[in-house]
Amino acid sequence: MFLKIPRAHYYMSLIEPLRSMLGVVFGEHRKSDQVETFEEAYAKHYEHKNIVCVAHARVALYYCLRSYEFSSGDEVLMTPINIPDMVNMIRIAGLRERYVDILSDDYSIDLEDAKTKITSRTKFLFVTHLNGFVPDMEAIQKFAKENQLILIQDCTQNVGAKFKGRNIESFCELSFSALCDLKVVHTHMGGAIVSESSTQLDKIKKLLKSELSPLTLSYFSRFLLEDIIATLILNRYVFSFFVNPLLTLMNKVMGVENIESFTKGGGIKIGPVYFLKGLFGGGGNLLKSEIPKGMLYQYSNLQAKIGLRRLKTLSAVDERRISNSQLLLNQLEVPNKVLAKLETNASHVFWKFPIRTDKLRELQEHLIRNGIDSARSNLVCLNEYECFNATDTTPVASYLSKSSLYLPAHPSLNERDMKNIIDSTNSYFKNNS
Repeated sequence: MFLKIPRAHYYMSLIEPLRSMLGVVFGEHRKSDQVETFEEAYAKHYEHKNIVCVAHARVALYYCLRSYEFSSGDEVLMTPINIPDMVNMIRIAGLRERYVDILSDDYSIDLEDAKTKITSRTKFLFVTHLNGFVPDMEAIQKFAKENQLILIQDCTQNVGAKFKGRNIESFCELSFSALCDLKVVHTHMGGAIVSESSTQLDKIKKLLKSELSPLTLSYFSRFLLEDIIATLILNRYVFSFFVNPLLTLMNKVMGVENIESFTKGGGIKIGPVYFLKGLFGGGGNLLKSEIPKGMLYQYSNLQAKIGLRRLKTLSAVDERRISNSQLLLNQLEVPNKVLAKLETNASHVFWKFPIRTDKLRELQEHLIRNGIDSARSNLVCLNEYECFNATDTTPVASYLSKSSLYLPAHPSLNERDMKNIIDSTNSYFKNNS
C-alpha cells in the first residue's frame, strides 16, 4: 500500500490527548508535585546541570531576561526568525529589540552584522538556532564575551545538538527550549530552561514561585484540542486517504497559499469568510502590552508524565530522523546553493531539512503530485511585521524565510518513503535547472 507523506511528524500519539482528558478529570493539570521528577530525568538524558520547566518557551525568555539586572530601554540583539511573542516578551520585560541578520550557509547569526548593531545600550545577545543546524558556538561565545553581552539561546530546534562534543547550551548561562507541538519532547505545551549556573536558575525559580498560578482548564483546552486534531490529520492513514486528497483539491481550487495560511493559524478562506482561524496559533493581535491571562501557569503533573514517557523512546526517534536527513544530504543531486553548508565540528540534529529555491511554489506542487506534502516555514522575519515598527533590515533572513522549503525526514518514514522524496526532488531539479 502506498501511503502519502505528510509535511510534519507529530511527536505524540492520539492516546496522549485522550489520556490527558482523563487526567483533567482527576485534576492532574493543577498539581505539580511530580514535575521535579521529569526535570531530573530530562536533565540526565541531555546531560544538563540545572533545569526548570515553565509554561512556554516565550515565558522562558521572559524570565531569563528578568533574572539579570538591566535598565529600562536596554537593548537585545536577536536573530529575526522566531515567533512574534518573543518580541512581546522582550518589550514587556522593559527592553528593546534589535534585529541581526543570519548567514545563508547555515541559518546562524551573522556576527559581522551584529557588530554594526551594538550600541551603548546593548545588554543581551539572544540567538535562536534553526533547523537543528549547529553554528560555531565558540565564535558566538567569544563575541558575546568581548562585547560584554549576556548570551541567551533558544535551542528549541536544536535540542540534543553538540559543538565539539559539548552541548550547545553549555556555552552560556541560560538557554531554553519549547515542549510544545512538533517538538521532540511534546507535552501539549511548555518550556524548559537549562542553566550552567545554579545561582542564576535560583533567581528564576524565585520569580516563578511568586508569580505563577495553577494551570486553568480554559487555557489548557485549546492546546488539547489542537493536539487531538493534529495527531489525527498527521496520521499516515488519515493523511493518505482523507487529508492528502483534500490538500490536492484545495491546491487546485484555492492554491497552496490557502494551505499555508491554515497551518500558520490564518484559517481557510472560502469566499469572504475565514474558517478555523487561530486554530494552530496566530489569528489574533500580534502586539501585546502584557502577558495574556492564563499564560503564567505552573508546569503540571499532567505534562510531566507525558514528558517522562517521551524520554523513554527519544533516542531511537532522534537517530531515525537524523539518519533520514543524512540520506537527503548525501543523495540529493541539486545545485550547491540549494543545500545548507554545515559546520563540520558539530553534531547536527536536523529538526528540519530545508532546501532553498526561488521556485518554491512549483517545487512544492511537484512534490504534492508525487504524494509528498512539504512545508514552507511558518516563521517570518519579525522585523517585517508592521506593528513592531522595526528599522533594522535583515535581507538574508528575509530571503531564507521566503525561499526555504522543508522536506520531510520524519522518524516514521522508511527507506521507500525517503527514496520517493529524494527521487522526486532530484527529478524536479534535473528538469528545471
